[in-house]
Amino acid sequence: MAELGGTALLAILGEKREAAYEDVRAMLDSDAYAAFNRDFTAWIDSAGWFSEALSEKKRKRLAADVTTLATRLLDRQDTEVLSHGDGIENHEPDEMHQLRIECKKLRYADEFFMTVFDGMAEFLKHMKGMQDTLGLMNDAAVMRHMMDDLIPEDAEAGLRQYAQVLVDWRADQYKAKEDQLAGQWTEFLEAERPWDILAAY
Repeated sequence: MAELGGTALLAILGEKREAAYEDVRAMLDSDAYAAFNRDFTAWIDSAGWFSEALSEKKRKRLAADVTTLATRLLDRQDTEVLSHGDGIENHEPDEMHQLRIECKKLRYADEFFMTVFDGMAEFLKHMKGMQDTLGLMNDAAVMRHMMDDLIPEDAEAGLRQYAQVLVDWRADQYKAKEDQLAGQWTEFLEAERPWDILAAY
């Protein structure tokens, strides 16, 4: 029965994937996308950000050294992460979801400025465990709702049982790592921020 449920779920997922592909194909074939692709390329080639009417503040920002800009941006995003992690011991789902989002933003910014600051790869290692656990928390929180959306009300018992097994499996994965989150958060707090080290000189 479990095997039949898995086959049925794969069929549903295949239909959903194909529908999503159709939406993407329609977007890529649209006149709006063609115009964006043409105009954006031209804007990049002509350094359009200089030709537009800019405020004095924006002109000053464009003239700043990339290290100054990166430090300011990373500091701001790091502060966002810290603010959402204040109550991390409560494991409140909405706040943990937002913390996960802010962590991803910080990681993407860190990766973008990887060549600007020494030690960025090491800093990212201190985030990895925490991000993995936050990802499992989010998966466990949304899995049941996802299955409810995917599986029709008149689905056979085998499909419903298979969906429940997936929900339980993801919840067990999270429970196995739940106790690690506090330590992972502490590790993140204590990690040296490469942009702060450079700014100190």
